[in-house]
Amino acid sequence: MGVPGCDVEGLKLLDEIYLDKDYVDIFYSERRKNTVIISFDCFEKQDHCHCTSYGFKPWSDDADLSVILIGNQIILRIISEKGNNFANHFSVTRELNGGKVIAEIEDAHNKTVISLSEAAKGLPDYKSTGNLLQNAGDEIWKKYSSRCVSCGACATICPTCSCFLLIDKPGFEKIRQMDACQYPGFERVAGGEDPLFELPRRFRNRYMCKYVWKPGKFNSVACTGCGRCIEACIGKINKNELFMELAK
Repeated sequence: MGVPGCDVEGLKLLDEIYLDKDYVDIFYSERRKNTVIISFDCFEKQDHCHCTSYGFKPWSDDADLSVILIGNQIILRIISEKGNNFANHFSVTRELNGGKVIAEIEDAHNKTVISLSEAAKGLPDYKSTGNLLQNAGDEIWKKYSSRCVSCGACATICPTCSCFLLIDKPGFEKIRQMDACQYPGFERVAGGEDPLFELPRRFRNRYMCKYVWKPGKFNSVACTGCGRCIEACIGKINKNELFMELAK
């Protein structure tokens, strides 16, 4: 409940990965079937939100239900059949009548889009970012990775990152533990080789994965513009500054 639109967009990529017809993840599939996604329309932005620069809206049309706060009213927007079945459990709801409230919602949506677009002015779109990254030289990766402490916060807070380790527990139990490409040793193999041993290469790997490699394999995007990786970064690395520097 309260899932912002950027997180709902992130689920689309995870669905492509874990619900692939040839490699269905039964555990992920079971959880998705038994989960109702109730999103929350955004009417204000956080410091680093930039969903509109990647073509997304600050509200979702792909959740099951959406909660909208207008004045002292709570509006439930039904999106899916699952959402409709869930909403039928509420006896205190009544159908919305009158165009005034709908007009207020549309106006609030438009104002939020304008605010987000102005804040992200100059930021290249998703496809352009991928092209810029492919042609980026080593110096920019050295520059921005110099403040990276390899904590993995950017990856573990991301709504589209999904790398994990398989851990063997006693009794032949296997569990999945979240992993991050920014951790030292992420690609280290049994022979000791590690193609991402050097920090700038490891740092670059995450951006290439999000803006080049995953778009080449999946239909959904691997960055939804939530900006949480910027907020979570201990080294105060702002990926948007990196992209705008490349775009100059």
